[in-house]
Amino acid sequence: RTVTVRAELSRLRRTLHGVLDHRPYRFRDGWETELRLPSGPGDLLPASRSPLVVRGRGACDSLRGPVIP
Repeated sequence: RTVTVRAELSRLRRTLHGVLDHRPYRFRDGWETELRLPSGPGDLLPASRSPLVVRGRGACDSLRGPVIP
């Protein structure tokens, strides 16, 4: 199902009540976030053939070396 970014962020704001701000969308002060990469590049949206997702799988591989010991 296709949704707009605005609609998805609205849904997230309802789900994560009090965590996200808007204009611009961001985490509110006092929250920590953690980058968690998929365990392998194929785990990033495995059914997707979108060129952006395919590039993202490659980016996960290139990040894994410098970020993860």
